[in-house]
Amino acid sequence: MFSSLCWTDGTRLPVETLTEIAQDAGARVLVDAVQSVGQHPIDVEAWGADAVAAAGHKWLLAPTGTGMLYVDPAFAQTLEPATPGYMGLRDPADDDSGLRPDARRLEVGSVSPVPYAGLSEAIEVIESIGYDRITDRIERLTDRLKAGLGDRLVSRTAFESGLVAFGADDPAATAAALAEEGIQVRDIPGTGTVRASVHAFNDASDVDALLDALE
Repeated sequence: MFSSLCWTDGTRLPVETLTEIAQDAGARVLVDAVQSVGQHPIDVEAWGADAVAAAGHKWLLAPTGTGMLYVDPAFAQTLEPATPGYMGLRDPADDDSGLRPDARRLEVGSVSPVPYAGLSEAIEVIESIGYDRITDRIERLTDRLKAGLGDRLVSRTAFESGLVAFGADDPAATAAALAEEGIQVRDIPGTGTVRASVHAFNDASDVDALLDALE
């Protein structure tokens, strides 16, 4: 298992290459795409991973508790749930109908449809805006932030994502002080860094407010 995008500093990993290396060694590959979905397009089939998992509450801005799981069709048919749920059956009313042939065989029971209505709406909003516009805006804003951070920048200078990490003498205290100014960032334990998340709903004034507060 590995992430498609590093949560600490926003580095985008070469998923296809890593998947190929792992599978050549006989390993199954699960990709954690929680930081990718919603800020740039992904192609799970091109990645070639056995499974890809993501959450809705981060870059998709969907309700907390929502998520999604892609399982390669061939791999899915090799999976036998330890405790099959009725929603994983071909016919939920027939215990002898057998498991569904795809990732749905892993469903364990009914869930509330309310948060997933929110997830569906969030996906529609993201797709209506378009990833070209979203990614372009995030890139312009992170470029502005990185330029202002100067030597404090820890993330790569080249654009990879909306996550930007920078050094701080006391990351926890820095994050707390910024929160008092209405600026939400987080300290990354054990790294000596603070991470900002820049999305398409932000603008230049948000970036400048962070830079001014750091000064």
